Amino acid sequence: AGISAVIANSLSLLTYVPADVISSRMIVQNNDFKSTVQMANHIYTNVGVQGLYRGYFPSLVVGSLFSAQWWWSYSVTRRQLSKIKDIKDNNLVLDSTSGLVAGIIATIVAHPLDTIKTRIMTGATNERS
Repeated sequence: AGISAVIANSLSLLTYVPADVISSRMIVQNNDFKSTVQMANHIYTNVGVQGLYRGYFPSLVVGSLFSAQWWWSYSVTRRQLSKIKDIKDNNLVLDSTSGLVAGIIATIVAHPLDTIKTRIMTGATNERS
């Protein structure tokens, strides 16, 4: 199951990373570009396809770390909460609380790396002006 998740994540990033690069660079470059298509053309023309996939590996690492941390935190939290008599019979409260706690923990763990990933995506390139 773990290898399947990595493969699925790797394939989904083929479409996600270019969109993330384009949107991140549009934010950083203070609206110098009027549309995402204009930004995509600029990146492709000046850097090539590799410019659209800048940050692919960091995205894979951050996504995998976040997912692994979320599932681990969710299962531990759910197991601990299910020991409480009033909660163990209420799946809505049990699942919602476990998901909330897992999301907070996974975000705290992955956010610093996500910031680095974004800096890589929007950092200096060998673009032609």
